[in-house]
Amino acid sequence: MKLKDKVSIHTGEDITDTGNHFEARAVRVHSYADARHAVRQILQNPKVAMCTHSTVAYRFTDKDKKQHEGGDDDGESSAALEILKQMRDRKVDNVVVESRKFGQKLGPKRFSYIKNAAMSAIDKLIYSS
Repeated sequence: MKLKDKVSIHTGEDITDTGNHFEARAVRVHSYADARHAVRQILQNPKVAMCTHSTVAYRFTDKDKKQHEGGDDDGESSAALEILKQMRDRKVDNVVVESRKFGQKLGPKRFSYIKNAAMSAIDKLIYSS
């Protein structure tokens, strides 16, 4: 992927509860440069830019067959780790940005929404190939 290229972004289902909106986007990546480029493109989306949190999780295998993964919770403690666990379990390589527009406090159930939103985007990515 050339950095100037637009990436193919797959948007999952929107999940809503008590004014909170969860929606994730997934992009296939093969390097740190790809991941950074994809995240920049996703965060430029006006719908994403207005969100309270945008959790990033990435996982990819490089050209030397080395696995890389990481993430950024963006204030949603352990959210990236929860998404990474799902990515590991499903053995998928991509970058996921899960965005939440805050409504009311949800407590721990927000993590099921975060995971479901992320998996919805990953499913769209996988089944579009």
